[in-house]
Amino acid sequence: MSLTHGGQLNSVAEQFDLDTEGWLDLSTGISPFSYPVSDIPQSIWRELPVPSANLIQQATNYYSGNNLLSISGLNENIHTSRLMVTNGSQSVIQSLPMVKRKNISSNSDASTIQVFVPEVGYKEHEKAWRDQGFKVVHYRKLPQPEQLTRNCVVVVINPNNPGGEKFAVDSLIALATNLSELGGWLVIDEAFMDVFSHQCSMITEVMKQESSLSDCVIVLRSVGKFFGLAGIRIGFVCTTEDILEQLRDMLGPWQVNGPALLIAEKALGDLEWQRRQRERLSIQRSKLQALLTVQFELDEIVGTDLFLTVKTNSAEQWFERLCRHKVYVRLCDEKNAIRFGIPDDTGLERLQLVFEKISQAYPEEQKPQSIQGRDQ
Repeated sequence: MSLTHGGQLNSVAEQFDLDTEGWLDLSTGISPFSYPVSDIPQSIWRELPVPSANLIQQATNYYSGNNLLSISGLNENIHTSRLMVTNGSQSVIQSLPMVKRKNISSNSDASTIQVFVPEVGYKEHEKAWRDQGFKVVHYRKLPQPEQLTRNCVVVVINPNNPGGEKFAVDSLIALATNLSELGGWLVIDEAFMDVFSHQCSMITEVMKQESSLSDCVIVLRSVGKFFGLAGIRIGFVCTTEDILEQLRDMLGPWQVNGPALLIAEKALGDLEWQRRQRERLSIQRSKLQALLTVQFELDEIVGTDLFLTVKTNSAEQWFERLCRHKVYVRLCDEKNAIRFGIPDDTGLERLQLVFEKISQAYPEEQKPQSIQGRDQ
């Protein structure tokens, strides 16, 4: 059974008996500003795709923060061999449960192995582990040491989607240390981490040559969201070389096409563009937050510089009303929140106009209150 995601404009337009032209699609957390793609050499289209050493080095520097340091300050204690390019995170999410099954004792039954997943978050993680017969356990706060069991897995989405909650590196290191002693795994999905400092990521810890964390920590990163390049389907996974080798065997050769490899290599090495991207995403997030605050009169709006989520018990009503004006947002799985991707200025103007039209159409209604505000 497939899950509901953002970016499914065709089915949403059909649901509301509308055509697909002229929509403002804010249903994903993908940047509205895409890295500029220059001409692709003909040889790239002709040759079988092989990740270059420079791509892996650029990715290593980008994720470890080495690209921000002077030559004298470079961290040379970094393992490039613990990083592998993938065709986005999804294939890895689906493959990890099968790799875990291969690594547990033949005497162990997957149904007895606990996999802790966030109660609210990207549901493909839960689906992948459940489909492979593991025992899924939801958490609201990170599992405590006494809750962890032999061979268990903890999935952390950092920052979380759609809530934007962040987990400190120190707390994740402590969790990983406990899991390592139990033969467990810590899987960290950092798809939206790029708008934060590299110091908030676990990749640097996993890449350190003396680190023992790489044996139990698996970090997933996406290129598509921050760089506005979701269509080229490329990302990275960082973990121990043994797990990477098993993933390579499972996923097969030529996972990422040649043009995507070349574009990512340039994007990851372009520091000036990355700096400008962070600045404009921060500005657009502030503008969107101001607009949503006026419209919803919320005590709290949560998210990151790539999305903002409104918690309201009128979420389904707002989803329908916005869609009928051809504004597509993400109705969260729990039906108690709607998530807005960050729009450019044209999108912001369109969204404000639609809010005004909705307010005129329903003048008798009070503006929806947040769940937090309602409970106070």
